[in-house]
Amino acid sequence: MNSFMAQRDVPPVKSMHFYVASKHALNAITQGFRNELKELGSRIRVSQISPQLVNTPLAIQTVGEANYERMVSSLMEPSDIADAVMYILSTPANVQVNDIMLNNMPPSKKEAQK
Repeated sequence: MNSFMAQRDVPPVKSMHFYVASKHALNAITQGFRNELKELGSRIRVSQISPQLVNTPLAIQTVGEANYERMVSSLMEPSDIADAVMYILSTPANVQVNDIMLNNMPPSKKEAQK
């Protein structure tokens, strides 16, 4: 598991540079590990899932309660991440899923009017 931020620039938010740096490092480690396994001729596959905001306590902590209430209808659920894991596991043995980036969709106009 990684984060959407592994593929993004550092946002101008206090202390986010440490979080983003760790996610960029995890991305590099994952790619390096995948390359090492390939070089060894291993059939082990290494995948990375990088979601945007997921409806967990971390989302509330990240965006604050007021923003969370406004955004909650567009947040992914933990089950969405589990579905991505199941997709990776369901692929044929000859398929290497490298990275799955999952973005939040904005609420529909109908949901936004509530």
